Parts: sequence; structure tokens; C-alpha cells
Amino acid sequence: MTAELRPSAPEPLQAEAKGIGNAFVYTELIVHFSSQVVEFLNAKAAAAENVLEGDWVDYNAGDYQVIALPLKPLPFAEGRRRFRNLRVQIDDLEFRLADFPRFFSWDATQPDLFRNGPTWIPVERFPEGFFGRHHLVSLREIPST
Repeated sequence: MTAELRPSAPEPLQAEAKGIGNAFVYTELIVHFSSQVVEFLNAKAAAAENVLEGDWVDYNAGDYQVIALPLKPLPFAEGRRRFRNLRVQIDDLEFRLADFPRFFSWDATQPDLFRNGPTWIPVERFPEGFFGRHHLVSLREIPST
């Protein structure tokens, strides 16, 4: 698998190097979210302060593929806004990351900074035979019109 950042914004987003590299789609790791876990996560998000519309996408019980694309920290408002424009392309598939459940990476010692965390895409969104193979992965920033 190859990961490549191809932003179209004036100030390109930068990947934050983490242990195994800048980005990955680990196609042999499928995570199951039970109805109890989903209920817990969705309730926490509903009760949380400062969660703006578009910040949270509810989970549904089921199997998910994780997409990890860590970004270098940005000022929180800018990162939150720009995240909504991120698209990941995996071979011929394209996903707008903000359309799927995700965990934002947040550091309590630096609450003014935004980091992208893992995004969880339901397994049923992938074609048969997708998992367990290598894929070409690109991240693009496409501003809304």
C-alpha cells in the first residue's frame, strides 16, 4: 500500500508521522462495534459540550474498517473546518471522511489544537474481495462549493 497526500488547499495539510508511517488502511483489521458500545459512544457524544453539527456521526452496530490518517496539529477551528473537506481514495473507491464515525485525537494539554483520529467505515461499503490485499491510498482536500 502507498499513501500520498494531494491537498488542494492554499496551505497543504501535513501528515504527522506515527510509528508505522503517515497513513494506513489496515485491511486485515475489522472492528466490531456491539449495540452496547454504540449506545455508549453515541450517548457520550450527544451529552458532550462543544460538539457542533457535523462533528459527530452516530455509530451503528456492526463491523468497521479503520482508516488512520494522522495530521500535524492545526488550530482547532481550522482543523475542524478542513476535516470536513477531506476525501480518501482507496483504489477506485472514494469516501468523504466526515460522512463516517470517527474519533478525533485530542490532547488535554493542548486543547486549542486539532488532530485527525481514526475514521471508521462500515465494512459493507467495500466490495467483495477488498480485504486482505494491498491498496493505493490517497488523501485529498476538496473545499466545499
